[in-house]
Amino acid sequence: MSLVFTATYTVIGLILLISGGDRLVVGAAALAKKFKMSDLFIGIAIVGFGTSLPEMMAILSAVRAGTPDIALGNIIGSNIANIGLIMGFGLLFTAGITQLAKNQRDYALMLLGFLLLNSAFVLLGVLTWQMGLGFIALLAGYLWLSSRQGHIPHVAPDEELARPLPIWLASGYVLFGLIALAGGAELLITGATDIARHVGVTERIIGLTLVALGTSLPELAAAVAAARRGKLSMIAGNVLGSNLFNILAGVGLSSMLLPLPMGDFAGDLSIMLLFGLLLMPLFLSTGIRARGYGVVLLLGYLFYIGSIL
Repeated sequence: MSLVFTATYTVIGLILLISGGDRLVVGAAALAKKFKMSDLFIGIAIVGFGTSLPEMMAILSAVRAGTPDIALGNIIGSNIANIGLIMGFGLLFTAGITQLAKNQRDYALMLLGFLLLNSAFVLLGVLTWQMGLGFIALLAGYLWLSSRQGHIPHVAPDEELARPLPIWLASGYVLFGLIALAGGAELLITGATDIARHVGVTERIIGLTLVALGTSLPELAAAVAAARRGKLSMIAGNVLGSNLFNILAGVGLSSMLLPLPMGDFAGDLSIMLLFGLLLMPLFLSTGIRARGYGVVLLLGYLFYIGSIL
């Protein structure tokens, strides 16, 4: 199969994955409102999980295809991209100084997740289904605690979710979203694997770059739009929540289906933790110039991508 053809259906898969996740969230949220479900439930169960569906579907498809390096690369690469690229752009388009003290709890939880994943790999070398079950249990506990406290994690700033839709249209969005997510994930992972073979790079690099960047594109567009409206706190919440879902849900589900060996990811895991620590001044200090710090994060991300390529 030619490289041009492989790249074409990889792009098609990515478009289906992104559009499918977006329509599924909009349709499911509209149906939930029709059936009088609470905003808290919609925020946690629909928006929280739904905005991470492109990453989750790509991870699960990679596991089903027997390519754990793409799955783990997507998890680690998406987390690094969320901080370096998404948060970096959000800060770059934000004037003045940062005010992110109210996001401190989510930041602490994300950093704890990073430390947990690094420690598990260092101690065990491979994540098995037992460890995966533990990650899922932690996710369930986190969501239960959030619901008890009335705290909605990982809510993307999307005004479309507030608009009512006819039941037939909302149902159509959900059906399209499910089909597009399943088909798009298969095309993306199959195409990414073939590109790795054609170009002669490892599945690790494809997972860290092509797949991770592709599944992070919706968050990038939302971050730029939100930053222009001065909603840096919402961008931070989206980044922190997405990373936590990637760790707990992504690692949990994939390692329950297939053992995840650390392989050549030791350095990438350390860099992911380093990017997490780089965010600390933003949440502990109120005197950080947003644009200057955004430049630091973006340059750090570009340097990382350049080093692995």
